[in-house]
Amino acid sequence: MPIFPQAQKVIRSNSNKWFVSEQEYPFRFYPPWCKGYGVFMTRDVVKKLYLASSDIRDFWIDDVYVTGILAWRAGIQVRNFRQKHATVTHNQFENNDIHAMFVWATFTKRRSHRAYWKAMVAAQDRL
Repeated sequence: MPIFPQAQKVIRSNSNKWFVSEQEYPFRFYPPWCKGYGVFMTRDVVKKLYLASSDIRDFWIDDVYVTGILAWRAGIQVRNFRQKHATVTHNQFENNDIHAMFVWATFTKRRSHRAYWKAMVAAQDRL
């Protein structure tokens, strides 16, 4: 299923942005969940998550709710694709990035996209 699974302790400090009361979530840890802006899943997984949502009340941390709580309820195993992808930030390119199945890049300028693509192609040509 998704990328970056993590089991994390629930934050109980009410001065923290991610504070969660015991009424909202009574357990000490969240189930493994996927942090971030992208997940890969098949249609059958989407259907199972949807069906699980009818039994579980909403939770305001959507990543935890969908890829953690609902996935746990639906019996879906969260998998880590870390070894199959590369994450690129601040235009940093690593030669081993070309072996990744997926590349997640966060660029703010269009020319950065082109520069990274050219670097990837050049590295591929050197193989």
